[in-house]
Amino acid sequence: MQKAVIYYQLEQNRELDEEVKQIESIIKKIDAEILGVFVDLYDSNDELINMTTNDLSVISYLYVNKPFVDEFNQKLLQELSRQEQFDIKYFDDI
Repeated sequence: MQKAVIYYQLEQNRELDEEVKQIESIIKKIDAEILGVFVDLYDSNDELINMTTNDLSVISYLYVNKPFVDEFNQKLLQELSRQEQFDIKYFDDI
């Protein structure tokens, strides 16, 4: 079975309960073993950085809830996906 990691950055004006339901809904749709779920606050990237310190070569997919606004984070993940051979997929594509 393929393996995946989920990265979710909370929305600024949404209730936490709504966000949790969104993540749970996505987990049910993913046809892969979920190795981790990393959740950041709206204006934070601590969990993103934490995620990048893990061995991502074992995953097939990184699922993210939205494109990155921060150009550095976007380029960081693009380069990691190229080096570690995983695809980045957005929740809207599931």
